[in-house]
Amino acid sequence: KPGAVHPDRHFIRCDLRNSEVRYHGVRFEEVIDMLEIVKQESPESKYSKLASRVALDATISDVVSNAVKDKKLTMEPGSKSQKLGDIRTNRSHERMQERSESVVPEDLRAASSNQNTQASNTGGGVAENYAGTRSAEVIDLLSRFRPGGSK
Repeated sequence: KPGAVHPDRHFIRCDLRNSEVRYHGVRFEEVIDMLEIVKQESPESKYSKLASRVALDATISDVVSNAVKDKKLTMEPGSKSQKLGDIRTNRSHERMQERSESVVPEDLRAASSNQNTQASNTGGGVAENYAGTRSAEVIDLLSRFRPGGSK
């Protein structure tokens, strides 16, 4: 221990660091008491912690009550078919939005417009341009589901 007495009754010299000059000339027991007092939480900090907890609880309860009100205001479709119809409608809206937001590179845009003009110039009908560039795959898939076709 710092400042302890040796068996031969001599004190041990303990030097203070520069940051601990405030303890100069103070007994060891007093220093320990001062450190315990410093470690204790002040009433002001206890009050501020409690006040912040109360404010947080109030905020959380407000958010929850607003969410419950909003949930009650939203009308939920009654039947299963209505729910599925709403899902399909939302999907189609999302697809249209993605298509409008998607960026087509200029070289692809020019190629697709050239193909459309060539098809109209050659007199190609709807049947020839039915599935676009993947028409062979589409015809193959359709022939599999035809009566008598392989599945």
